[in-house]
Amino acid sequence: MAHPENTTFRHRHNQDGTFDSICSDCFLTIASANEEQKLYLLERIHECDPVRIYEIATGTWPPFLPSAA
Repeated sequence: MAHPENTTFRHRHNQDGTFDSICSDCFLTIASANEEQKLYLLERIHECDPVRIYEIATGTWPPFLPSAA
């Protein structure tokens, strides 16, 4: 599932000087790079996992939530 054009990616600057790109739709860290500019190409080719999107939309994600017993 390709992400919509309005998907945003948050960039996190790590203590080691690298940058992470986090998808705002599926919440995965999709790339890490030494230079922030390098993240943009990787963001363009990112495809969200449709199962993960479904789980987020239905509230069954994250999978480690305790089940109702």
